[in-house]
Amino acid sequence: MEGLTERIKEYENTLTNQVLNKVSVNDMWLGFKSMLTKAISEFIPSKLSKENEDYPWIPDSLKCLIRKRDRLYNKWQKTHSPALKEKVNDLKHRVQREMRQNYWEYLSNMFTEDDSNNKKFWSYIKKLRKDSQGVGSLKQQGNIVTETKEKAKLLNEQFQSAFTKEEPGPLPDKGPSPHPTMPDMHNSNNPRCQKDPK
Repeated sequence: MEGLTERIKEYENTLTNQVLNKVSVNDMWLGFKSMLTKAISEFIPSKLSKENEDYPWIPDSLKCLIRKRDRLYNKWQKTHSPALKEKVNDLKHRVQREMRQNYWEYLSNMFTEDDSNNKKFWSYIKKLRKDSQGVGSLKQQGNIVTETKEKAKLLNEQFQSAFTKEEPGPLPDKGPSPHPTMPDMHNSNNPRCQKDPK
């Protein structure tokens, strides 16, 4: 943080000179903005954080295998060697097989003998859910609806309006068909189609 403060203090002289030389406000702003973004990128540490996808059923040995598969795939992308492609496919299938096996073992180990203590299982199920609160607030004619029953009613009305309602009764008559009627088909050569003589 000290480096950033020093850089801004140094820029103070430049800014004073620009004011004395009657530099336009836009040019002074662009210069200040440029200096500040460079100083921030230089003195303030930053890190792109990725979403932490924790898969407890993937052991370190499988993670190592996944990295090996990815390295091999990148190498194949550059060379397009058929032998390398075969190795990549073999590794890919091995990783998939082991991942599935570990996943199902992980799930089966979650259950305890007595059904009263399946906390691990239910925490896993809760983690699978993407939305913790279900349907968010809805807006109807400028009013925000937050009550559960009102939201259900509103969604039901919306879905019902998407479908056409047919009046009960006989179907409308479209008149005679412009196409000729098709004659009945008979296949006398096929013994399964012939009627059994009684």
